[in-house]
Amino acid sequence: MEVEPLRLVLWLAPMTITGSLLPVFKCLLLRTASGTVMLILTACIAVIAPLLLALAPLGASYWAYFFPVMLCAPITLDLVFHVTSALLATTLPASDRKLTGTLANALAQSSIALIYGAAAMVEAFTEHQGKVQGYKNVFWLATACGSTALFIFVLLARIEKPSCCSLIKWIS
Repeated sequence: MEVEPLRLVLWLAPMTITGSLLPVFKCLLLRTASGTVMLILTACIAVIAPLLLALAPLGASYWAYFFPVMLCAPITLDLVFHVTSALLATTLPASDRKLTGTLANALAQSSIALIYGAAAMVEAFTEHQGKVQGYKNVFWLATACGSTALFIFVLLARIEKPSCCSLIKWIS
């Protein structure tokens, strides 16, 4: 889709707004919902957002396809990162809690690097189908990854809501 630079900046603005407001809601969610619920919610968003882009026809409406994705994009990685950090901080011994951020960040960054590599390979191997179809194939890969995460979280993730005392220890 051909878009002028200023319009693209405006289209990406909702990501900034969501990313700015997310810390407030994240704290409320961590205090009220279990980690399992948060991970499943995040995985649902990780399925829906790229699926919208994969299904978007050429010339699709920004409001119907791209705006919801721009609102949801910061949520997926951010919530998983903080649930993982809270889980590590509340389950590790006090002497190892300093490593929590490092471990969670290393897991997140290595996952991102791995998936970016896979996405680049999918796009490169399907470039003969055209640029738009190559991008759609990458969005289908992202949908498959989100679906896999949702499947794993539903079947295996059992993370209780952190207690207030453990959260206070984690924050301090």
